[in-house]
Amino acid sequence: MAYDSFWCPEAAVTLHRDPEQLERQRRAQGVRLNPRMVDHESQTAAISGYAVSLNACTCMDAAIRRLPCKHMYRLASYLKVFPRGEGMSIMEKTNVRRFFEGFCWAVPVAFVDAVAVCHFGQGDVLYDTELAYVGPWSEARNHIRYSVQVKYPSRGRSESIAVSEAAFKTNWHSPIEFEITDYALGSTTTVRTTQGRLYSLLRTGEIAILNEQIPNPMPTLHAELFRAMKREGEPARIAGALRSLVARPLGGCVFAMPYDPCYALLREKHLVVKYALEAEAPTSVHVVSPEQLGVSLDNYCAPTLRVAAFLVSCNDPLRINAVLKEGLYKPESALPAEKQRFDVTRHGILYPDGRELGKAGSVQIGA
Repeated sequence: MAYDSFWCPEAAVTLHRDPEQLERQRRAQGVRLNPRMVDHESQTAAISGYAVSLNACTCMDAAIRRLPCKHMYRLASYLKVFPRGEGMSIMEKTNVRRFFEGFCWAVPVAFVDAVAVCHFGQGDVLYDTELAYVGPWSEARNHIRYSVQVKYPSRGRSESIAVSEAAFKTNWHSPIEFEITDYALGSTTTVRTTQGRLYSLLRTGEIAILNEQIPNPMPTLHAELFRAMKREGEPARIAGALRSLVARPLGGCVFAMPYDPCYALLREKHLVVKYALEAEAPTSVHVVSPEQLGVSLDNYCAPTLRVAAFLVSCNDPLRINAVLKEGLYKPESALPAEKQRFDVTRHGILYPDGRELGKAGSVQIGA
């Protein structure tokens, strides 16, 4: 993403809504800034020992991610480019959900790591309604039927991004102990079960799923979804669904990829693709559920799993492939230059001409 795009209006409804960016906005509120160390003319400052501007920061976080860090948010806040707490204000003003879609219970986005790896820990409290988070507790509790407070396991270090899907599968069967309170009956019961059954309770709202005799299949995750999207015949099915979902004539190339806001790797890839394509040509983004696209799956999808479709006003698939390569490709140091290859199908599906979506024989995978 170009640095001069960090504070544009479009970023307010994309970049700054990202859970990791919201966390940096929260941390920025605790960063101390000495007004005498701010140069208003150049819009730069020395903050916590780092050289900070609206475009960059010398801290490790900004250097690695190439996105605004807490120091940049603090400076932007001080200069009134991005008011303090604006991330949450944006969420409220534009009705951005503070809770994950697809769950029957109210699961706040603050639980992004727990949802990503199916691992809730000691002290986590969840409610069956969003109204539990509105107004004073004396009023909010009148809207609650059930709540869960986790007692075991104790909190550990966050799982690695690289193994988060594998961790999900492992944690699905791992033990958990929690208290479930029935506010209508005024009773609290201790439950010992698996992380997967708590996850399914949050997804379905069915208390009966805590019964060990009831089957509890694991959901489809993004790697399996991606494999399904590339099966024979599926690209054409997805293409036709996209054509019917988008409320305007399609033209140019279309790139579709799995997306899950719980996975930092997919969130960052989504942003890289979005800003790379937008820099090349006018691009619109549509995030839809696999069910809307008619993807054939053996099991239900994780509630947070989506497909992101990028509609690019460019009719040159080779150029779009090159743009995607520039943003996504990481050369393998062990291979000589002549053997370095970029395969777009490792990241998504590239449809060469959006005007042809859904027509027999017109859809190709890759470029």
